[in-house]
Amino acid sequence: MKKYIQLLSISILIFCLATPGFAQTRDSRRIQEIGRKIERTGLELLRIIDQYSQQVHRNPNDATAYNNRAAAYFDNGNYREAILDYTNALRLYSQNQFSHRARMHYKRGLCYYILGEYDNATRDFTKAINYRPDVADSYYFRAKINYLVKGDLFSAKKDLLMVLDKSNSPSVQGAYA
Repeated sequence: MKKYIQLLSISILIFCLATPGFAQTRDSRRIQEIGRKIERTGLELLRIIDQYSQQVHRNPNDATAYNNRAAAYFDNGNYREAILDYTNALRLYSQNQFSHRARMHYKRGLCYYILGEYDNATRDFTKAINYRPDVADSYYFRAKINYLVKGDLFSAKKDLLMVLDKSNSPSVQGAYA
């Protein structure tokens, strides 16, 4: 990942330098700053992942460390690693920690969704809903899968109605209307 970030930053800088007259423009400075920001963000995520990896190594039963490292993997685009850590966190959180378990299933479901593993994503979104039926996010993504992937308009509509019911956001209300 570090190499990817460096290559992206270098590519942006080379583009700026290779374009005649571009190096003197304000846009070039903005693009160079964006490249530096991408590199700093990526390196910071790698440091965070390393810190949580050390914590997991010291205490392999620390559900919070797995959860936090999974979030960093997710932000870094390492969805397979995030899935493994969310799975480990789920194994360690007790069954009565509904909010934690709902969040883990939701985030793991997002990983599966991004990877195109829609059956796994649907299972996780459904489990998240079972733990926290008052949260709209899992209904929304399950509706997307039902409609766009499975062609199940009835189930999608049912979930979207739940999104509307559970969400207090005026933008969600307006979008559905």
